[in-house]
Parts: sequence; structure tokens; C-alpha cells
Amino acid sequence: MSDKSKPSEADIRKRAHEIWEREGRPQNRDQEHWHKAEAELAAAGPQGNEGEGSKTAALAFDRSQTEFAQTGDVAGKAKAARDALDGAEGADLRKAEAAGRARSHGEDPELNRKSGKGPSKRA
Repeated sequence: MSDKSKPSEADIRKRAHEIWEREGRPQNRDQEHWHKAEAELAAAGPQGNEGEGSKTAALAFDRSQTEFAQTGDVAGKAKAARDALDGAEGADLRKAEAAGRARSHGEDPELNRKSGKGPSKRA
């Protein structure tokens, strides 16, 4: 954030877009996402990004997941995700997943352990 006292319009816009993406790109909720973004950025305070283990981000994530679960459309979103994987987006989604895994540098040893690709003993 450029001004330490409050987030810039660009910061709010970026965060609102992230919220919109996270919530499945719903239509006609731009004002709600803008207000959520303002609130999250204000809660983070002037320090901005709290880094790994951010309590603000964790609380916002928990809140959004609770709201999502309460909508009752979990099955509908799961079907939409299956359809996306089976449809034209599937190849792009698998490519993005592979790119993300390639960048992880083994940060989550459980991924290797579950797939049988890495050492099975802890150091």
C-alpha cells in the first residue's frame, strides 16, 4: 500500500478482484467484493502483507469458506469444477497445476509421500 494510513484504490481493486475470483466469479456482487476488500485491507493495517501465517488472511479465508458452505451450493460448484476439468478448460487447468507443482520446490513433503515419488522417512 502506498499511503500508510489507508489502502489505495488500486490495492482495493486488486483485492476485490481476488475475492471475486475466490468466490467463483459471481455476477452483480462488485460492491460487496469492494467492501470486503476494503475491510480486509483495513484489518491488515499499515503493515500490509503480514507474510506467511497471516492471521488476517486466515480469518478472511475461514470466513469466506464458511459463507460458501452456508450457501448450500457446494454440490453445484463441485459439478462446475468437474465440468471445467472435463471441458475445454481441462488442459489449461492441468497445465497450471503442473506449473504450480514444479515451482513448489518440494515444500510439502506430504505430496511426495502420498504419491510415492519421494522419500518416505522424515529427516
